[in-house]
Amino acid sequence: MLIYGLLAALATMLAKKLGSTLNSFVMTGWNLVIDGFALLLIGLFMNDDLSIITWTPLGITLLIILAATSAIPFSLWYWCAQYANLSELSVYKFIMPISGSILSVILGEKFTAPLLVGLALVCLSIIMMNYSPAKHKKETQQTKLGSVK
Repeated sequence: MLIYGLLAALATMLAKKLGSTLNSFVMTGWNLVIDGFALLLIGLFMNDDLSIITWTPLGITLLIILAATSAIPFSLWYWCAQYANLSELSVYKFIMPISGSILSVILGEKFTAPLLVGLALVCLSIIMMNYSPAKHKKETQQTKLGSVK
């Protein structure tokens, strides 16, 4: 998780830098092609028998749908990274484990106590990332000044 966090932050900063010269959709496409090729090489190295894959129309359709559901969110993420403040935008990456957990429960996974604790910790981290002591202090002072009048 730590390595993912570091690499995701590095990728987002790089996307912001390259985004001024490269379209975010093109950048995502090249990213997915290069990463897919690397995963193919790893797969060939681990098990060089690709004959176990049976290509059916349903399988190809599902593969295209999965590719689109991966490419579209990443393209939108990198597009947002070009125009938004990265420190504010990165908070929304915390939503991924929440949505993944909710989806897994919807699809039949058991809702367990460790899952609840994990979701609570993620929600707490989102609140902590959005909480600004200086902003809270300013709002408190404005409230006190408003009540004095």
